[in-house]
Amino acid sequence: MMGDFVLELLSTRSTQEASTMDRAASAGFEGIAQMLLEQKKLMDALESENRELRRQLSPTSGSGHRGGHRG
Repeated sequence: MMGDFVLELLSTRSTQEASTMDRAASAGFEGIAQMLLEQKKLMDALESENRELRRQLSPTSGSGHRGGHRG
């Protein structure tokens, strides 16, 4: 039912309009994918820095998680 509506909607658009909208949608998705990739790189860098700072704060390296104060 919904598919029929979508097909009818698509068939009413001109080819040029459809092509323009497809390009805009494609560019939008590519932009989102690029942003997600940059966010992942940033997250990885932050997590790496976090691990390094925790290592520096730890009195004995390689001791794993410490109990006690949580903040």
